Amino acid sequence: MDSEGVRTVAFDVVLRGYQPQAVDAALDRLEAAFLQRRRAAFVAKKGRQAWMDQVTQLATTLYPRLLRPAGERFAPASGQGGTTRPTSTPSWTASPATSTPTPP
Repeated sequence: MDSEGVRTVAFDVVLRGYQPQAVDAALDRLEAAFLQRRRAAFVAKKGRQAWMDQVTQLATTLYPRLLRPAGERFAPASGQGGTTRPTSTPSWTASPATSTPTPP
């Protein structure tokens, strides 16, 4: 299993079966560990600058989507009938004091 497998795993919810928040938190930690291992292997093989170049390239693919008007940035999930949640400023946007994005 890798980080993609962790990200896409699903469990059936059953009465008194498990606490979804606890499972989600554990899967988040496991995915982070897989990503850290992948990053370390990449950096060991190709160097830190190559990693940063790849991250930068991947991040730029999101720019067109993030520049869309609020409510049009992401396609609705399949089976949701095209409804969207009210939008607000994401918590990871730049803070006024630092002007540096703060990730979640």
